[in-house]
Amino acid sequence: MPPAAQTAHARKPTPPVRRTQVERSEATVSHLVATARDLFATKGFADTSIEDIVRAAGVTRGALYHHFENKTELFRAVVEAEARRLSERVVAAAQHKRDPWKQVEIGALAFLDACVDPDVQRILLIDAASVLGWAGLREIESRSTMALLTLGIENSIREKKLRRRDPEALTSILFGAMCELSMVAARASDQGAALASARKELQALLRDIAA
Repeated sequence: MPPAAQTAHARKPTPPVRRTQVERSEATVSHLVATARDLFATKGFADTSIEDIVRAAGVTRGALYHHFENKTELFRAVVEAEARRLSERVVAAAQHKRDPWKQVEIGALAFLDACVDPDVQRILLIDAASVLGWAGLREIESRSTMALLTLGIENSIREKKLRRRDPEALTSILFGAMCELSMVAARASDQGAALASARKELQALLRDIAA
């Protein structure tokens, strides 16, 4: 091939990779969920309209309704994504511990730290229950943070780090304490001091349970 032809051949643009319909659909859903998440976190569910979401996302109402039946279903997807992120944070914090009860402790503290974030609180601890109902929110939580907590309790009992207890009942007790402490800390005038106190009391509660 002559040099000029070689150069022209080398400069020939690579054809763009065409995304499949499934990939385009998944990308649109991810974009809508991320956009809605920011709006729900900032304005709350009640004060965020469908028009706010489609305008911020740069899509049509038809595109949104193609993927989500209504605003509540989009909010459910946001809650599920937020719950997954929170679970990933808990796992990342606890995975370096071998003792299963220490994993529960470190994971619970990581949950507390994360839920002091106003965005996380607004979506998971304030709006989720009122929008999705107790059963709807619990179904999501039972597949995320609460599932991790129950697993940690069961492993602790199996490895004799914790005397035999009812894992589901104990999960409800601890999860309720974690949520309430994070809400109180986030609303305190001195958030840093309140969070430090909440962490201390949560650790004391976990030690007492294991005693």
